Amino acid sequence: MGYLVSPIDFRWRRHRCKRLGLFNHVLNAWLEDAGDVTRYLFNMLSPKSYNVFYQKLRDGELAGFRSELDVEMGKAAKAER
Repeated sequence: MGYLVSPIDFRWRRHRCKRLGLFNHVLNAWLEDAGDVTRYLFNMLSPKSYNVFYQKLRDGELAGFRSELDVEMGKAAKAER
């Protein structure tokens, strides 16, 4: 069976994404402490999510957006626990 991404590469990428999530949390806490209203949001996009993402961005409705890839990565992380 062929993989688009090897299982080892996938685990490495998932670990990297977890680190980015921690970075987001630390950065947003720092911005809040500084009194800045800006918040950092990291989304992983697949081609299926491009149109929805950019439409929500244009409409100012990006808060809470989770791409198809974000949802699948979340499920994989929960299954791993």
